[in-house]
Amino acid sequence: MPGVLLRPFSLLFGLVASLRGWLYDVGALKVRRVSVPVISVGNLSTGGTGKTPVTELVASILMSRRVKVAIVSRGYKADESGKNDEFRVLEMNLPGVPQVMCADRVFGAETAIEKFEAEAIVLDDGFSHRRLHRDLDIVLVDALRPVTQDRLLPEGRLRERISALRRASCIVITRTESVPEDEARRMRDDLATRFAKPVFLGATEPLDPWRIGGGEVPISELRGRKMLVFSGTGNPEAFRRTIESLGVSVSEFISFPDHHHYTAEDLYDRVLPAAKKHGLVARDVICTQKDAVKIRELRPTSLDHREILFLPINVKVSPGPEFEKMICSILSDCERTNISRNVDDGFYG
Repeated sequence: MPGVLLRPFSLLFGLVASLRGWLYDVGALKVRRVSVPVISVGNLSTGGTGKTPVTELVASILMSRRVKVAIVSRGYKADESGKNDEFRVLEMNLPGVPQVMCADRVFGAETAIEKFEAEAIVLDDGFSHRRLHRDLDIVLVDALRPVTQDRLLPEGRLRERISALRRASCIVITRTESVPEDEARRMRDDLATRFAKPVFLGATEPLDPWRIGGGEVPISELRGRKMLVFSGTGNPEAFRRTIESLGVSVSEFISFPDHHHYTAEDLYDRVLPAAKKHGLVARDVICTQKDAVKIRELRPTSLDHREILFLPINVKVSPGPEFEKMICSILSDCERTNISRNVDDGFYG
């Protein structure tokens, strides 16, 4: 019933989005081109589809060509430091890669070129931001939340109609490890047929966890353990599935809002007492890297929360060489064949 009540607003939202798109299509709204190639990593829906690890992957592929890369984003939910959780994760995983956060992505790209001498821009969450010309539009679709089964905001999570996928250069279906292989293939074939675009399969690859206070833990040590899991991301259920796939018995799962700004009270009044209730200690608690980069900045009231674990992830895209070739096609030196360590040619064949 709530969805039915919201449907008129979704229809109005769709009309406005379609009108805006048409104005760009006919040139009434101008697209600005900058002096270097721009690759956008985006999606059609609100909530998490795995943009940050794909952004990291694209930047890594460009860096393997010795291209000076800068990442430009809107900076959604940045705190008083001027950073958001995506900024902090990329800062940790891609040290030395400049990032510019600005609501005006054209100005952000120009700033990256002038200030950091960027030779290529990776635009994080840029699919619907059409004012900045992009040479490649990578659009992510979550295998756990197929866009073909969703509706426009506010009834659903879509920012634009499904037909907007025709603007994409390619589509990457993320989190395919969480669905059966034949389902992932059917999703790929359906999208490729409907929109006549290359469709790639992306799978999340968990890496060795780390303590928030520092120190790596072999991922094999998680198997068979009882743990409390918490997350403040756009798709917390996906994180829970990833943890369970490692052989962890989840005693309790605590979900915080997306982009949650953690306080000491969140940990010492909610998370750690919940762990204690299950007979667990801080080292039996695990969260995402996006949670950890904010939590580690808290001033501890004890040493406990520094023992909480977080799980970094990679994303592997298949077929890898074709995905990399598409990215390199925008570069003048794309003939070189130095394959990025993050691209996998074997996943799902």
